[in-house]
Amino acid sequence: MARIAVTERIAPVGVALLRAAGHEVVELDLKGGVEPDPAAVGDADALLVRIAEVTRALLEACPGLKLISKHGVGVDNVDMDAAVAVSRVAAQNVIDFFDNRPIEGRLL
Repeated sequence: MARIAVTERIAPVGVALLRAAGHEVVELDLKGGVEPDPAAVGDADALLVRIAEVTRALLEACPGLKLISKHGVGVDNVDMDAAVAVSRVAAQNVIDFFDNRPIEGRLL
């Protein structure tokens, strides 16, 4: 299965689901512009990103990267030019991430 680098903390159930599916999950803490340890991300097949910056340096540390999955809205924290040039991948949004917002607004 895939080696997935999670750039910042996500719900433990999310990590558990990835592991239960047979993936190796590397949990990082890259908030605030912290540069990753290349040894920790070097063999990553995928990056699971929330708000951490995905820089050219991070992408260069992941030569086998196949996917950047951005959870949230927009990809302004991902260097898209570097993603295509270095990794030959483009980031994707999880488009239904906030689908329950209209319901929550009505319940409040």
